[in-house]
Amino acid sequence: MTSIVQSSSVTTSIIIPLAGGGLVSLRQIFPYTLGANIGTTVTTILAALATQNDIAITVAFSHLCFNILGILIFYPLKAVPIGLADFVGAKASKSKKNLITFIVIYILLHFVHVVFIFLT
Repeated sequence: MTSIVQSSSVTTSIIIPLAGGGLVSLRQIFPYTLGANIGTTVTTILAALATQNDIAITVAFSHLCFNILGILIFYPLKAVPIGLADFVGAKASKSKKNLITFIVIYILLHFVHVVFIFLT
């Protein structure tokens, strides 16, 4: 599906309301999301092949290999991101009045802070 719409964001956005409504579980959408990341590489590979530029083709296939490597690393460890998603979802649903504060703290701790860890 991702290769058809050419966007993993669209593909993922389609499934998230289903998970929010309880129709599918986080365990079910985790491989779907990882597959959407592979699907985004189809567009890159097609564009690179159309240019017939060796460097573009190398970068496109590197993108594919990078995403496959990410799946090989994170799929066996799926309990960690699924557990974190369950935890954050439970905290956010219990704390309606502090939801914005919780979201800001979560973003700062998990996205900004992690970047600084890897940069230092």
